[in-house]
Amino acid sequence: MNVPPLRRPPARRDREAGSLAVVMSIIFVVVLLSSAMITRVLGDFDNANLETKMAQARALAQSGVADALFQIDQEGASPASFCNEPNSGGACTLSGIPGAPGTVYTARYSSASNSYTVLSKGTSRGVSYAVQVTIKNSPVITNAVYGGAFVTFDGNSTTDLQVTDAYGNPVPGATAAIAVGPGGTLTCNGPTDPNATYVNYGGSISKCTPVQNLGPIYAPQQPSQTCPAPLNPYGEPPTPCMPALTTASPPGPTQACTAMSSQVTGTDATGYTVTGPATLEPGIYSCRGGLTMTGTVNVDYAQSPQQNNGQVQIFVFPPVGSTTSPNIDLSAATVNQCETIGSGSGICKGGLVGDPTDLKIYAWGSGNANLGGGSADAEFWAPGMILTMDGTSSSLNWTGSIILGGIKANGHPSFKLNFDERVGSENQQANWQISNYLPTSTGFSIP
Repeated sequence: MNVPPLRRPPARRDREAGSLAVVMSIIFVVVLLSSAMITRVLGDFDNANLETKMAQARALAQSGVADALFQIDQEGASPASFCNEPNSGGACTLSGIPGAPGTVYTARYSSASNSYTVLSKGTSRGVSYAVQVTIKNSPVITNAVYGGAFVTFDGNSTTDLQVTDAYGNPVPGATAAIAVGPGGTLTCNGPTDPNATYVNYGGSISKCTPVQNLGPIYAPQQPSQTCPAPLNPYGEPPTPCMPALTTASPPGPTQACTAMSSQVTGTDATGYTVTGPATLEPGIYSCRGGLTMTGTVNVDYAQSPQQNNGQVQIFVFPPVGSTTSPNIDLSAATVNQCETIGSGSGICKGGLVGDPTDLKIYAWGSGNANLGGGSADAEFWAPGMILTMDGTSSSLNWTGSIILGGIKANGHPSFKLNFDERVGSENQQANWQISNYLPTSTGFSIP
């Protein structure tokens, strides 16, 4: 009897088919997940790449602003001259900035607001970013009052610093600097002056506000007896020098120039000797041994033709062959300088006050500068001399500027100084700063 062979059920084949389906499902899921991951990674990569390009473009735009600020600052007190496109209506465009390829900016100056509007755009691999910036000038007057080694206002000593116009009127909101030089100290043990900015050029300031630490260093040097003067090792300001006097009869080698209420002696650059009433003729005076003024001293603006561009320049040095420091005494003098209505009247024409830029006193050495008690319209330059004021009898009343080696005010003196705008125009230091910074459209036009 033939028995048919037994057949096994196809379980193994079914299991293999099922396992293959599971594997295929897993592979499919992995592929889907991998695709999603790759898509996400590529998206993140694109986003990161875009953000990198945007950051680079932003940095390039900021480089344009930095370059504009640098270029504008180089123009100093003549900001509108920064323009490489004279026919663009006051707008300037610069591109190809070193170290910043893909940067272009425009700068337009407004005389009404004394400010620049800068539009700067940076482009990195097809991505652009732009900013709009306002750059304003907040100038600092460098030498209203300067004491190289020290400036100290003790006790109840006060300062009354005003920036004034040519008619003696205060300029609203204007401030000027009380400064100290490299290694010096400026101390306010008395009240601070609301019209002053206390400036530090490498020294230190205590109890005086507001304070500005400025550079480059501003360090006046001793006047030179010959021209040209040695270069100032700090760069600024230039050192004054006394031109050679072409005169046959200068003051004697040990004679100090004196300007009394009834007499003036001195010699100008052309050899004209002033002897007579206390009226200084424009010219250059050589004072060997010191300078003393008493009473009322006027400057003659009626001289025709005017010598020395209408300026009186007084140089005070030691006697020839000596190194003894001379002294300055203006404590009993009233020094006026303006075109007078009548000869010697001391009354200025047109309501103007004396122009302090037309009387310059340059003194060498470490002697004493006795200025308290008198008044003058002048620029005083004595970066080695010391001014000491004690009590109310030593109060100072000055129009112009004062540069000294040290200033010490004790007790209750009043330190009153009107810093005439005409002096400011000679000594103003530009201080350009960013006042507004905003992202803007990249579609601004380039002139």
